[in-house]
Amino acid sequence: MNENQRKILLIDIDDVLVECFELPLINKYLKTNYTLKDFEYPDARVQDIFKTEQELIKFYTWFEKQQTYADNDIVLIKDAVSALKQLNELYKLYLLSDWTIWQRPTMASNFANKYNFLLRHFPFIHPEQYIVIHSKSKHLVHGDIIIDDRPLLNSPIKTKILFTAYRNKHLSKAELKKLGLIRADSWHDVLKLLLK
Repeated sequence: MNENQRKILLIDIDDVLVECFELPLINKYLKTNYTLKDFEYPDARVQDIFKTEQELIKFYTWFEKQQTYADNDIVLIKDAVSALKQLNELYKLYLLSDWTIWQRPTMASNFANKYNFLLRHFPFIHPEQYIVIHSKSKHLVHGDIIIDDRPLLNSPIKTKILFTAYRNKHLSKAELKKLGLIRADSWHDVLKLLLK
């Protein structure tokens, strides 16, 4: 297929390629044993465990000193690597990460960890295929297909695949249809949708 004929496929990273990396750190910080099942409600964020802005700021101050995206605290979602190898051959594939280092510049070293993690685990995806953007600006990114764990309602992208994660399990088939979303519970489901 001609390079110009390949569709643009955008893939979110957190909770789509890797499991929620914040929860193990929250548990470590609070000395708790929360699981993602504790956060299966609409628009959930594991950070919601902190009841005040001050508690959240204390956590993020501690969090900034942790080495997130080190191999010991990140779990790849099953079949993500093999699926992306296949999709990278057929699509103009881009990894999309919402990273808010401009809000907390001290988090920049953790972004370097994320970058190196992607290089190690997805060496077939060139860094020119990485897009870093603020989560509130994802609607500015254009492509043909997007895979994300959040329902990007303002996105101009026609085909939106909602990757099942703790924060979106509550959405029914009727709600997904109304929102123009296609659910994928796994990378196997994604391949069934995109390799037809």
